[in-house]
Amino acid sequence: MPLPFDITIKNVSDGSEERCIGTITDPDWTLLQRFHGYAEDLRETEWVRAGLDTHFSIDGQGSETKVEFRNRPSRAFVRELLHTLRPFLLKNEATYYPKMNRMVRRYFDHPYLRVQLDMAKRIYQHGKFRLYGQIGAGPLPLFDAETYSLWLNAFEYHRDNDMREHFVRALGGEPDDLALAVFYSITADRTQVILQLSRIVRDLGNAPSAQGRSN
Repeated sequence: MPLPFDITIKNVSDGSEERCIGTITDPDWTLLQRFHGYAEDLRETEWVRAGLDTHFSIDGQGSETKVEFRNRPSRAFVRELLHTLRPFLLKNEATYYPKMNRMVRRYFDHPYLRVQLDMAKRIYQHGKFRLYGQIGAGPLPLFDAETYSLWLNAFEYHRDNDMREHFVRALGGEPDDLALAVFYSITADRTQVILQLSRIVRDLGNAPSAQGRSN
């Protein structure tokens, strides 16, 4: 069934309120519910339950660079999370995050919600740090969607040999601690914006207008 929604956006600074009213089509709502269900699986992964800490510090330069993690995730944590993220990260998936972000954005004309969705999409693309700066390794910008995708498909998902060779040539070797720290950071940032969008879907389904619709 289509989902009618009637939600109120409150400005915490001045207390003003605005209503957003609309109806999500049945196919879109079915897909959003699937997205939310997959996101519930994300919440059960060990790394998410542990807090997704990706803080790291860098000391030195070039080959002398040392990276220290505050709480380095285990390979088991990373692999479990990346496996569970596949429905959101792979472009051919119906629940690919940028598609879901655009879908929700179409239904809301409220400027605050649109700004939040646009910011979440930017964070998904390159990671939160990219909003403020960049880290490079040779010719590769590390906080970058294409570099992240190259690593993901060369070493984690498809294990593509051509991509692996391209990555190794560009970086001068397989991912070192600095590259992994950045890629883990982007992974955590992507997970957080996916969970954020999932909460919006959950709240839409729990809104009084949704609960009161006829079956």
